[in-house]
Amino acid sequence: MSFDFQKTNECIKSHGKIARVLILKTFGSAPRDEGTTMLIWDSGQFGTIGGGELEYQVTRLAKKIIIDNKGSRIKKFSLGPDMGQCCGGAVELLIEILDETKVKFISVDDGFFARPVFKDEKSLNVQALIKSYRNKSVPIKTSFKDGWLFEPVTKEKELVWIYGAGHVGTAIANILSKLSQFSVTCIDTSQDRYPDNFPKTVEKLITKNPGHIVQYAPSETHHLILTYSHALDLEICHQLLQHNFATAGLIGSKTKWARFKKRLNELNYTFEQINRIICPIGEPSFGKSPYEIAIGVASMLLEKKEKNIKLI
Repeated sequence: MSFDFQKTNECIKSHGKIARVLILKTFGSAPRDEGTTMLIWDSGQFGTIGGGELEYQVTRLAKKIIIDNKGSRIKKFSLGPDMGQCCGGAVELLIEILDETKVKFISVDDGFFARPVFKDEKSLNVQALIKSYRNKSVPIKTSFKDGWLFEPVTKEKELVWIYGAGHVGTAIANILSKLSQFSVTCIDTSQDRYPDNFPKTVEKLITKNPGHIVQYAPSETHHLILTYSHALDLEICHQLLQHNFATAGLIGSKTKWARFKKRLNELNYTFEQINRIICPIGEPSFGKSPYEIAIGVASMLLEKKEKNIKLI
């Protein structure tokens, strides 16, 4: 995990002072790993450190710290004896209060930041770790040393454009909206096509001609084509093949894809170009229900991001 400046700033702007909970260390079996974070404010939270009694108690404590206007603190919880959780391990947490003033003084350095939490003076150990992270002689990871906190910084989110807010489009949007690695936009022809359960964190883009929007997508965008109309799907594919894109997927059967390939070839695209679009999307062995397709799509995008390989 890493420090997500974008989300942290969003929460501060919306809710003012917030508490940021960071798992510094785990001992034995724990529900989440070291570096996991959660943001808490007086009326809600973002993220999770594992749920259950631990999260309940930590959320109550963090809200009290916000109200009392107290500073950062480190606290250890034994999950079995203290919480009655079956994990049986223990976690050491940093609970830190952040606001606009404090975030302004968090400086980024080569993909990580180091900042004092309890001590302003840089010890020799702190100076050595900063040097090691800068020259990349050791992997950057969350660590706490001599009163200083070190964390990697969240990389820029990958862009995903979903064409169509139907059952599958909404399922994909719901899953990807919960993953911090992606920034998701869903394009459809009217507001009425977005269901009531459509995730609020996914940007909606309404246009009568979704194919026309393709030209405005950054070249590193992932495109998922699953509108209510074969004609719209074909037009989006046509427009995509005239522009650069990271990956593109089309929902459909083998028969649909065979017809599309024939039509696109007639539009003077080579089969090498056409086959950059993958059809069907997702992982067919998972199943054909909307969420089975969505899970397959999400796993492929995550694999591509993790291994930095092309899907198509």
